[in-house]
Amino acid sequence: MAAPFILTPLILAPIVLVAAPAPHPAHLAGVYDGGQMEVAAALELGKDGRFRYMFSYGALDEAAAGSWATQAGTVVLSVEQFESNDPDAEGGFGNGVLIIDDRDLLLPRHDLQLRFRKR
Repeated sequence: MAAPFILTPLILAPIVLVAAPAPHPAHLAGVYDGGQMEVAAALELGKDGRFRYMFSYGALDEAAAGSWATQAGTVVLSVEQFESNDPDAEGGFGNGVLIIDDRDLLLPRHDLQLRFRKR
């Protein structure tokens, strides 16, 4: 006679998987308007982790593109392309960290605090 098959509690214990946070959360992806008095600004965060940025302030125009990811309550832009008509922009885009403020994204840029609101 064969011995009965006995399952131990360890085998029956549920397996708990904890997913790592998504680097490109879907709720953040979309087109954002950062326009304000005398400023035109837009930011697009793609679901694929790519971004496009445009900024125009007086005679200053700049654009950037690259990849984005979230990190500790911020959106971090990794700039791969940057264009500007600012002669002092030799250092490139600079700090590309946006603070997540409720449903807005905040970016200090030049002498402004840009507030990007999702359209």
